[in-house]
Amino acid sequence: MLTLLFLLLPVAAGYGWIMGKNSNKNKELKQKASLSKQYSAGLNFLLSNQEEKAVEHLIEFLEVNADTLETHLALANLFRKRGEFDKALEIHDHLNGLDLDAECAYKIKMELAKDYISAGMLDRAETTLLSVKLDKDNQETVVEMLVGIYQTLKDWEKSDKLCTGNKTLNARLKCTLAHHCCELAEESLDSGHEVQWLNKALKYDSQCIRALLILAEKAFKAQQYVEAIKQYQSIIQSDWLYTPTVIDQVEQSYLKVDNKSGFYDYLQHQAVSNDCVSFAIKYSAYIEEYQNPAKALLFILGTLKKKPTIRTFVTLLELQSKNADSEKAAKQFCEVKGLVKTYLDSKPLYECRNCGFSTKQHYWLCPSCQSWGKTKPAMGLDGL
Repeated sequence: MLTLLFLLLPVAAGYGWIMGKNSNKNKELKQKASLSKQYSAGLNFLLSNQEEKAVEHLIEFLEVNADTLETHLALANLFRKRGEFDKALEIHDHLNGLDLDAECAYKIKMELAKDYISAGMLDRAETTLLSVKLDKDNQETVVEMLVGIYQTLKDWEKSDKLCTGNKTLNARLKCTLAHHCCELAEESLDSGHEVQWLNKALKYDSQCIRALLILAEKAFKAQQYVEAIKQYQSIIQSDWLYTPTVIDQVEQSYLKVDNKSGFYDYLQHQAVSNDCVSFAIKYSAYIEEYQNPAKALLFILGTLKKKPTIRTFVTLLELQSKNADSEKAAKQFCEVKGLVKTYLDSKPLYECRNCGFSTKQHYWLCPSCQSWGKTKPAMGLDGL
């Protein structure tokens, strides 16, 4: 009998384990069924345009955990995209008050900050972002969002203060901060503090065209023409696309120091080594003056064959009118030049290299994509 009892014990233990497992499985199935039922109820409220009840149901009946957090966030994001910021805030604010792990808490705070930004509540967005515990994985995102807030508020100094000493800034942020420093420089022009901000801009971005341009213009106004030449030439060296913007100022600076031949030599070097048609057009005028119109015509014709642009064609027509065999031919060339110039005047002068936005006016901050320093002189047949 005792032997039989010992034999039955493992059987009893195994049976108990199986029953327990089945019990847990049944419990899990019941929980899933309940969860599915609650999801279905919330979805029905949402589909029947009863958003208020959907939010209440989600908060009241669905326990927030790793499995359901994404559902809460997805619904809140849906409300935010639809412009229903109050509902999105209600969900995110509820989630923010819960005791969740660090990763979940970070997700919620970021979504809450986005709600505040979308709703125009920038002070609350700033407070929320500043409360985020920074680490190497989230620092860049948080800093970018804060800089975006300060940019909207035009609080350039706060933006700079946030990032001073930060050695992990990406290229886009450095460019943005350089322009923020340029904004501060322009606000403090002639106060003696603008150079400080311009130097800081160049520390963020050593090739910040805006900072270099302000320094060049400042030197020109102060009649420091040699320094102005240096700054204008550094702009061309940093980004030759800005040649049309500064080429006349470079010429004027050389003329102010009575060094016209120096400018001619500079043009000659650039016209050979640089594909920018602005140099070629300006150089053709000096060839015409220093040599003769016929040589200028041959030079601009060669340039047009090498890199066809409408601007070069206008210069060619102008030179041909001067070299015409008769007054009638000269007049015809002038008429054609007028028609082409009318066409050229209708084209945008600048385009954003980031989004393609085109405009006749130059913007340091693209009105379309909000990118700094991407709106540059147009290229192609109608441009450079």
